[in-house]
Amino acid sequence: MAASCSPGWSEYAASPRYPNAGQHPGGYWRTEHDLHRDIAAALSFPDYYGRNLDALNDCMRDVVSQDYGWAPSTTGLALVFTDYDAFAAHCSRAAQVVLDIMADHSRSAALFGRRLMCLVQSNDPHIRFAPVGATPVLWNDAEWLDSKRSPNSSAAPENP
Repeated sequence: MAASCSPGWSEYAASPRYPNAGQHPGGYWRTEHDLHRDIAAALSFPDYYGRNLDALNDCMRDVVSQDYGWAPSTTGLALVFTDYDAFAAHCSRAAQVVLDIMADHSRSAALFGRRLMCLVQSNDPHIRFAPVGATPVLWNDAEWLDSKRSPNSSAAPENP
């Protein structure tokens, strides 16, 4: 549930093991369904939310736009996931993807002058994740083909 944690900030805290003093009773994050249920409720996702990782990515884009999830008058939004190791133990791929989604949207928010952060706590001192938030460097659409990247591409015929 969104609640003020300091002046100007909104916070959503979730624990896969202990759902924050009853905010999500019985809500162990042992499945992706548990994660989606709790995040959707906390950030007021629309009823059409698909409860999968692609839909989470889409809805987080709307959160960055402040369509829902936090008030435009707040300074930022902090998502706090405690006991994340419990979720990672049951759904390792989803746990990694969620971190990537949050990192991506944190960067997007910064581009618009908004503050979105995700703080993750683990009780496992040996927990490891692949690099988070990596964005590949790709050619733009106009330069995708090798022939269009050469310095004299405008002079070269398409089909010799």
